[in-house]
Amino acid sequence: MRNAIISKNFSKFAEITMADSNDLHAICNETEIFYLNHTSKFIIQIIESINSIFGQAVCAYSFDAGPNAFLFTTLSHLEFVLNTMNFIFGLSTDKPNTEKENLNKYIEQARKNAEDNKFEIKELVNFKIGSGIKVIKK
Repeated sequence: MRNAIISKNFSKFAEITMADSNDLHAICNETEIFYLNHTSKFIIQIIESINSIFGQAVCAYSFDAGPNAFLFTTLSHLEFVLNTMNFIFGLSTDKPNTEKENLNKYIEQARKNAEDNKFEIKELVNFKIGSGIKVIKK
């Protein structure tokens, strides 16, 4: 992970982040602790599908001990990821348009799936990574 961050290799960062998150929740499932809900699993499917269609990681997910997704992306894909998630979950009627016809079809189908299954998110919060760890003295 350290090398991925230092070298700004988002694909490697995404791979490690999603694998670690999946490992945590696989262990939880074995002990019958279920943190992920249907919407969480749908978000995983969305991100994996988008990355597959792009042929590279443009977004990564992680889940803490709960159903809340944390998404990571680069500045070059930020607008697309935000617009896509807002559209799929009905927070916006502005459909993101891409040059990839199969991606446009997937986004439409994902929105229908979210509506049909009543998958909901309350909000998307966008923030940038800070300047790093700071020691605060009392």
